[in-house]
This record gives sequence, structure tokens and C-alpha cells, in this order.
Amino acid sequence: MKRRFSKVIITVILFLIISFIILFLDYGNTLYFISKNFNYDFLGIFIPNIVLIFIFLITYFLIDRRNMEKEEKINNNQQNVLNIMLQKTYFTCKEYLRLVINNSEMIEKYIIPKINPNELDGKRIIDTQKNSPFSYDDQIMKMVYDGLVEKDILNNYIEIKNLFKSYVDMRITFYDISEYKGKETRELRKVLEEDNIKLNKLIDEELKRIELFMKGN
Repeated sequence: MKRRFSKVIITVILFLIISFIILFLDYGNTLYFISKNFNYDFLGIFIPNIVLIFIFLITYFLIDRRNMEKEEKINNNQQNVLNIMLQKTYFTCKEYLRLVINNSEMIEKYIIPKINPNELDGKRIIDTQKNSPFSYDDQIMKMVYDGLVEKDILNNYIEIKNLFKSYVDMRITFYDISEYKGKETRELRKVLEEDNIKLNKLIDEELKRIELFMKGN
């Protein structure tokens, strides 16, 4: 804004200097900077107009500055709302992983008995577990469509959401994998462990970013 203001001021000053030379001096003596033939009648028109121009410029930039401050405040509020929703989502993911998904006993006792692989209800139960932490998804995606979410934040959110759903699906399906042995079982167990580590790392990084943003505001 300061740079734009300086450019406008310089342009106005140049305009005034040129106007002063051409109009304030006698038209027959415009090549002389020292002349006795000043057009004094022009002063009565020129000076009031200059005052009006400066009043207009000052008013314009005051209004422009207030509008920019208002837009910045609105944007900050929107970013605060976005980060609060993301923070709650990621906290829920971590708690859900800790209390349910990474607890084979809980899965076996409270989830598996409700799943019938031959019925749609079974799929619905698994989908509920996968979508449970993402209760703000519709609001977050609306903000995405409104252009209020930065690319990196969106990419991390989508990656966390997709990885969480995939991991939950695998954990419920292979909740009793620790009871089996063999090369394929070991490889699958390794994949699950790596996904769990990656998922928690991504969530922790985003929670740290959100915490720094909140402190800065």
C-alpha cells in the first residue's frame, strides 16, 4: 500500500509541476522559467483545485486503508475458524487411534460383533469408524471452494484423511493379525506399523503448525 501511495503522489506532483509551467506562465513565454507575464487569474482556479485533489487523495487512501484492515480482520477470523476445526479434527483422530483403532481388544469386543460381512450394516459400521473424526469436513471443504485454504494445508488435510480411513479399514479387517505368523503376516504388520507412524507424524506436524498460528494471533 505504501508503494502504491508513493507512486500516486509522485504522479500527482509531476502533473502539478507540468500544469504549473504550462498554465501558470503566460502561454507565449512557456520556455522561460522567469517571466513577468504570470497568469494570475489562473491562481484562483488552480490552487482550490489542487486542494480538492489532495483532499480527495487523502480521503481515498484513508477509506482504502480501512477497507484493507477490515478485509484482513475478516480473513484472520476465517483462518482462525478453519484452524480450530482442523485442530479438533486432528485431536479426535489421535484420540480415536489411541483408544479404539490401535486397541485390538476394543475392536474385537465392540466393533467386530456388530459387523456382518453379508449385510450392508457391516460396511456402514466400518464407514462410521473411518469418518467419525471428520465431522467438520463439509465446512472445511466449503472454505476450500471459497479459496480460503492454502494449498499445503489442504494437501496435508486430504493426506491425513485418506491415510486415516485406509488405516482404520486395515486395522479393523486385520485386528487379530498379531495372532498369526508367516512372511505375509509380518509384511502386513510392518505396513500397518509404518502407516500408524506416518499418520501420527503428519497429525503432530499439523497440530504444531496450528499451535504456532494461534500463538501468532
